[in-house]
Amino acid sequence: MTTDSTSGDEAARLPLTWGVKAMILAGAPAVGLAISGINIVLPQIEAELAHSANEKLMIKMLIGMTGLAMVIGAPLTGFLADRLGLRKVLFLNYLLFTVAGSAGLYISNLPMLVVVRFLVGIAGAGAVTASVIIINKRLAPDVRAGWMGAYIGASYVCNIVLHPLIGFLGEINWHLAFAPYLLGAPFIVVALMAFRGPEPILVEETGAKVKEEPLLSWFPFRFAFLGLAMGAIVYLPIIYMPFQMRDMGINSPQDVSYIMLGDTLAGIFVALLFGRSRRYMSTNGNFVFAFACTAVGGAVTAFANSYLSVMIGMAIIGMGVGWFMPTLMFLIGTRVLPIQQGRTAGLVKAANYLSTPLCVLAAEPLFRLYGPRVPIFLSGVLSLALLALVI
Repeated sequence: MTTDSTSGDEAARLPLTWGVKAMILAGAPAVGLAISGINIVLPQIEAELAHSANEKLMIKMLIGMTGLAMVIGAPLTGFLADRLGLRKVLFLNYLLFTVAGSAGLYISNLPMLVVVRFLVGIAGAGAVTASVIIINKRLAPDVRAGWMGAYIGASYVCNIVLHPLIGFLGEINWHLAFAPYLLGAPFIVVALMAFRGPEPILVEETGAKVKEEPLLSWFPFRFAFLGLAMGAIVYLPIIYMPFQMRDMGINSPQDVSYIMLGDTLAGIFVALLFGRSRRYMSTNGNFVFAFACTAVGGAVTAFANSYLSVMIGMAIIGMGVGWFMPTLMFLIGTRVLPIQQGRTAGLVKAANYLSTPLCVLAAEPLFRLYGPRVPIFLSGVLSLALLALVI
């Protein structure tokens, strides 16, 4: 039975209903669909709606704008979850995700598309931040790693279906690539059913409430900087790879979707091993593996001269990315108090998403001068720098 005041250990043992488990697993697919769901059809949208250099930049900001919105959505979700509970927050998140995400089905105005993509970003960030909060607040420490890997794995499993589906729909018309966002609708109802009653208030074992300290006195800023760098490594290949394929003469959204599928299959294999890896590896070891993969994968993709070599490079990147967020969020769960989990997860994810618009703005001049290979290569260089820091 949920009480108004329980110890941290008791809260961790609260039973996980099917609805709570569903909301944990839904977060990663939601944010993945929010950010990269339409990257496959960016060249097609550009061909129809972009007629100037600024409009071509706006096309890439359809991805970048979601990241900018997530800078707001992630900490806002953490703040509201700590104070209002997850039920209302998740209900509004998935309602917004479904309505705004599917708006591309009927909108052909580029500025309006940018606006609705901003709203999708807020909702996607809320979904994934809530998943992390549930894991860190409701689960015992010895099972958190397994659920971190499972929630990332759920994203990859969904992408096995969604990437080919979006590619197939994009072959018909780029508007149809927005249809999968309607899959968020059932979770509007699940959110209301899964979180009934008051959220537990975590207190110290003595029974006294945990004293809150000023944010600047306890927040681990180094994790925010790490999240920012990870975001650039993830999103530069996602944004610019379809344009590299276009330059190579491969214009089919379905062909590009198969590359993303290869990335997904590699990532799911690694993500599902995260829980087991914690028995034998330190968090530092997890980071070494992840950054080594993204460094090699970024270089292979950037210098690829065939469809197969691009697929191999993106698959190697996917292997590294599969351990990015599980490792970082697991580390957060061990370094801050339960009452601080929501804000910490939210702010670190915000830094991660801020990298999306920043890397687009920084890489676009290089893209115009040298093409899409240079931004992808820079993701590998950044990975190499982080690898050197953790070794």
